[in-house]
Amino acid sequence: MFTIDLLKGQGIPIKTMPGGMILTATAFFVPALFAVGIIGNYLHGSIILSSQRKRLSNYEAKIVQLTTGLKTKQLLHQEANSVSLFLQETADCLERQMQWSPILEFLARNISESLVLEQLDVTTTSVAKVVPKRGEPDRKVTITLPKRTLSMVLFGIKQAGSDDAVLELQRRLRTSAAFGNKIEDVRILSQRAEKKKSGIYYELHCVFKAE
Repeated sequence: MFTIDLLKGQGIPIKTMPGGMILTATAFFVPALFAVGIIGNYLHGSIILSSQRKRLSNYEAKIVQLTTGLKTKQLLHQEANSVSLFLQETADCLERQMQWSPILEFLARNISESLVLEQLDVTTTSVAKVVPKRGEPDRKVTITLPKRTLSMVLFGIKQAGSDDAVLELQRRLRTSAAFGNKIEDVRILSQRAEKKKSGIYYELHCVFKAE
């Protein structure tokens, strides 16, 4: 059979080859599969990202709760320390106070009938003392302690034994079982005669230890 090509090859369709079809299909399906893979990875990544965001949100909420709890704990701890310090300071102040009732009762019981208590007064001075710091015993701090002096003016008649009565009161104050260990010294400062009353004034000082 003869083929006459009057168009000189320009009008004859090109024969389709199986290899070309395969290349064409491959050229179409490979990008499609690649695109599907990308979309799948994107969707998978989106799902994982959403899950991670939820977990992160939960962690942030827990962090906020824990931070709030920690701040509350710190505030309570600071408040407890302040209260403890206040109680310690209060205890220190109470220890520095002195109960005068036992001393007044002692004087009422031990001043001889030959003596009359004309005047009673208390003076307080401050004494510096170096002590270990609370909570840090290796460090030293200087504190001030009160030092009290109980002053008494007694009146008596010498002929009635007032001299001996004052000396006996002095001895009893020093050896008192109730507060004798708190006394540093008991001394008679002055002795002055009173002509109008025919008697003698005694000035007695009872000096307590600085505590």
